[in-house]
Amino acid sequence: MSDNPIKDVLFERLNTATAQHLVSTHDYAGLVRYVVPHCISKSQGMVTYEEAAVIISTGILHYMLTVSATPSQRKITYDGMDVDIVLPNVRQLEREPSLAIIIQISHNCDTAERRLNEMAKIQPVRQNIWSLTPYDCYYSILDGSPSLSDLLQRMIEFSRAHNQSKLGLLG
Repeated sequence: MSDNPIKDVLFERLNTATAQHLVSTHDYAGLVRYVVPHCISKSQGMVTYEEAAVIISTGILHYMLTVSATPSQRKITYDGMDVDIVLPNVRQLEREPSLAIIIQISHNCDTAERRLNEMAKIQPVRQNIWSLTPYDCYYSILDGSPSLSDLLQRMIEFSRAHNQSKLGLLG
């Protein structure tokens, strides 16, 4: 058990046979539909919806990066800025930004916009800065288009196209 009950609920759900089957069959939309509403429901009264959504989506992304053995750096400070996820790493971002992705997870659209503008200072390739929010302003965690499952699929496709990972095992 962790010190975060929402993470405990999340990883309990991710470790079920159903979730494992969805991952092994590359059904990321199904995985998100199976995991996120359950965890949001279980987190009611613990934290705000936005906080729960950020914790859950961050956990799912970290889980997928781990099970796929995808090179990444997570929760780092770079050039004085907090960066949630860099694929594959900061060294690649510095050397060849077109081959690196920054993923930021924000509580709302205003924060997402501010963080996107900050990240543009370290990632000059704007389309390689991806933002995930609980709302339909960038990648949306639940509904909307694009969604968390779309982000997972794009992450896999990007890593495979640039020979950065073993994500091909999942996609």
